[in-house]
Amino acid sequence: MSELDPFSIKRVILLEYQKPIFKRIYNTINWLFSNSYENLPFKGFLLYGPPGTGKSEIVKQVGKKIADAYSDVKIHYVDGADIASPKWGEAEKKLEDVFNVSERERRVIIFDDIESLMMSRGANIAKEWHYSINSVLFHKLDFLDPSKCIVLATTNRIDLVDEALKSRFYLIEIPRVPKEELFALLDKTLASVSLPTPVKEKISSNIREKIRKDKIRDLRQVLYEVAIQVFNYISEEELI
Repeated sequence: MSELDPFSIKRVILLEYQKPIFKRIYNTINWLFSNSYENLPFKGFLLYGPPGTGKSEIVKQVGKKIADAYSDVKIHYVDGADIASPKWGEAEKKLEDVFNVSERERRVIIFDDIESLMMSRGANIAKEWHYSINSVLFHKLDFLDPSKCIVLATTNRIDLVDEALKSRFYLIEIPRVPKEELFALLDKTLASVSLPTPVKEKISSNIREKIRKDKIRDLRQVLYEVAIQVFNYISEEELI
């Protein structure tokens, strides 16, 4: 587990289809943190959908804005490597510490790719270790005060997330990125690259064709393809 400095989270302008999701989550947390609702069964949000749809960016931007609005809010980022431990009981202790919120703070806990840590008890690849971790998490969530601590989680594999965990969260499906958004990201990225206009037009045409044919379907693929084509052009240029 690591505490994130809100200032270390780069502010980004979310894509149009991401903004309503961001607004829904932010407004809910803002409402919860402005009051006291200890007995609410709601413990946070679980964003799920294909890779490269911006799930991680959405929850980070929500955490940043909440921390900007409340001086006592701390952001804690958790992944499997933070919790995993070869010693019996140590992983469980680390997970318990994630939820130990002091009286002088409020906390936003981000579990990225939560299925890697909290795997469904019915999954074929689940181990005894996952059962123990799940038990700790369920207990902590059941006693979590959402007016002081909220969980934001993401997953590419909703099928591997335990049903009991899903029932404690508000599930939001993040759909495939609309092609218009992929085109917009392509244009924005190429605009920031210092290359001759004809070269950028050729790269844009190549990538747009791949997007139209569904060979490129997510945000990371757009950025990767731009980088590859730019590097290919640079590497073929004569050295001066």
